[in-house]
Amino acid sequence: MAINRLAEETKLLLRQSERENLHWKGTRLDLMEALYEVYLNGSIRDDMGQPLPFMSLVRQACTILHVAVPRNPYDCARRGMQRKGLIRPNYLDRYQYLFAVMGNQEPLWEEIY
Repeated sequence: MAINRLAEETKLLLRQSERENLHWKGTRLDLMEALYEVYLNGSIRDDMGQPLPFMSLVRQACTILHVAVPRNPYDCARRGMQRKGLIRPNYLDRYQYLFAVMGNQEPLWEEIY
């Protein structure tokens, strides 16, 4: 359920404009992990009904959020997903906690100002 909510929040984000001056206050690693989870979900599609490629998600989100695109977004996403949670759990675990336990209906937007 949390991954579907993350996908819905990402769809809302992608409808925003660069001119709205939104900024990501989390780490790029978290952002890449979140976008990769949404990509794997396959619910964001292009005008032809095809799942939006990961790099398209990355470019659009980074433009809107004024974040430099990492040299290798796939590697960033992989590293984020592999975190074991000793110091900082992976983004999806934290997202699920905020959504399910804390009742926050828009955890992604907590990282955007």
